[in-house]
Amino acid sequence: MEEPVPKSPIDYRRFIAEVDAVTACTDSDKPVVLHCWNGASKCGLFCVVANLLQKMALEHEVSVVTAVRTVNTRRKGAIPNLEQFQFCHDCVLDYVQMLTSSPMLPLISQIAECRHSAMTVSRTSFIAFQCTHLHC
Repeated sequence: MEEPVPKSPIDYRRFIAEVDAVTACTDSDKPVVLHCWNGASKCGLFCVVANLLQKMALEHEVSVVTAVRTVNTRRKGAIPNLEQFQFCHDCVLDYVQMLTSSPMLPLISQIAECRHSAMTVSRTSFIAFQCTHLHC
């Protein structure tokens, strides 16, 4: 059985960076095609995390719930479980921690202190998100 999430946010972030680098080096304007076994769960995770990291780099703020909703409008079944939803948060946190030499250091400390609370909020957000799409 497949693991529901990749083993490491750091490695996953590196994987996304490698895909971005290969895409940037091609002479083609053609999009990258992503596909997984069911066409949603693994490639949906890639799209959400890549979107979150790009948005963090440009705007310095993100909403995991909004990113998941956006991807789900085009690909039903993206981020199908709580583990993947939490992994999206972990990737954002890892990206912020990577910036420890930047002025964001106080923010990183705040995030680390509030991580348990954030996971509680994430569970609630994910359950609310599921209910919205499952009409429960």
